[in-house]
Amino acid sequence: MLYVETAAPEKVSRIALRYINQLNIPLPMKDFKDYIRTTPEIAPSLPQGLQNFLMRLEIPDPDSGSLAIVTQTMAPPKGDTLSLIFDIDVIREQAFDPGSPDLWAAFDQLGEFKNRIFFFSITEKAQELFK
Repeated sequence: MLYVETAAPEKVSRIALRYINQLNIPLPMKDFKDYIRTTPEIAPSLPQGLQNFLMRLEIPDPDSGSLAIVTQTMAPPKGDTLSLIFDIDVIREQAFDPGSPDLWAAFDQLGEFKNRIFFFSITEKAQELFK
């Protein structure tokens, strides 16, 4: 609350949380779906190799009025590891009184939404990478 006391903002109009995750997937890898549930998919009649990709999804949460911007890409393989970048940015545009407990409750909702996006998007095999 030091910021509120020092800067005395009139209102907060937008809040956001952003988490950039890096999943280091061991190579060789047969299919992204072994690790993540939302994947880039190549038409079956095309060669199935993938050198790089960039995928952006905007997922609204009608219950909280929040929006998740989910970006997935990959870094070039290093040795026997492929790094999947899983960027989750959750936002909510709403006017809040800077001193209101509703502001902190909204941050909690954003955190819960971010966790749902992350944990429902990765597989058990991906979760094992964190152990």
